Amino acid sequence: MAMTDFEDEGLRASLEAAIGAENVRCGRDIGERYRLDLTRRYAGTPAFLVKPGTTE
Repeated sequence: MAMTDFEDEGLRASLEAAIGAENVRCGRDIGERYRLDLTRRYAGTPAFLVKPGTTE
Protein backbone atom coordinates (compact mmCIF):
# COMPACT_ATOMS: atom_id res chain seq x y z
CA MET A 1 0.00 0.00 0.00
CA ALA A 2 1.31 3.40 -0.92
CA MET A 3 1.17 6.07 1.74
CA THR A 4 0.21 9.61 0.80
CA ASP A 5 1.19 12.91 2.43
CA PHE A 6 -1.83 13.11 4.76
CA GLU A 7 -1.55 9.64 6.24
CA ASP A 8 -0.01 8.87 9.59
CA GLU A 9 2.01 5.65 9.75
CA GLY A 10 1.67 5.43 13.55
CA LEU A 11 -2.13 5.70 13.42
CA ARG A 12 -2.28 3.13 10.64
CA ALA A 13 -0.15 0.71 12.67
CA SER A 14 -2.37 1.21 15.73
CA LEU A 15 -5.54 0.58 13.73
CA GLU A 16 -4.07 -2.53 12.12
CA ALA A 17 -2.98 -3.86 15.51
CA ALA A 18 -6.44 -3.26 16.98
CA ILE A 19 -8.64 -4.75 14.23
CA GLY A 20 -6.33 -6.42 11.73
CA ALA A 21 -4.52 -5.14 8.65
CA GLU A 22 -7.10 -6.71 6.33
CA ASN A 23 -9.72 -4.31 7.73
CA VAL A 24 -7.76 -1.06 7.24
CA ARG A 25 -7.57 0.69 3.87
CA CYS A 26 -5.70 3.86 3.01
CA GLY A 27 -4.90 6.07 0.03
CA ARG A 28 -5.82 4.62 -3.34
CA ASP A 29 -7.13 1.43 -1.71
CA ILE A 30 -10.22 3.36 -0.59
CA GLY A 31 -12.92 2.97 -3.23
CA GLU A 32 -14.87 5.83 -4.78
CA ARG A 33 -18.03 4.83 -2.92
CA TYR A 34 -16.34 5.81 0.34
CA ARG A 35 -15.28 9.22 -1.00
CA LEU A 36 -18.83 10.50 -1.48
CA ASP A 37 -21.62 11.05 1.01
CA LEU A 38 -24.91 9.18 0.69
CA THR A 39 -26.44 11.92 -1.46
CA ARG A 40 -23.39 11.88 -3.75
CA ARG A 41 -23.31 15.65 -3.36
CA TYR A 42 -20.24 16.05 -1.16
CA ALA A 43 -16.87 14.44 -1.74
CA GLY A 44 -13.93 14.01 0.58
CA THR A 45 -10.55 12.36 0.75
CA PRO A 46 -10.45 10.02 3.72
CA ALA A 47 -7.08 9.22 5.22
CA PHE A 48 -8.28 5.78 6.32
CA LEU A 49 -11.19 3.45 5.90
CA VAL A 50 -11.65 1.10 8.82
CA LYS A 51 -14.07 -1.78 8.52
CA PRO A 52 -15.22 -3.74 11.56
CA GLY A 53 -13.32 -6.93 12.27
CA THR A 54 -16.62 -8.62 13.11
CA THR A 55 -20.26 -7.70 13.53
CA GLU A 56 -20.79 -10.10 16.42
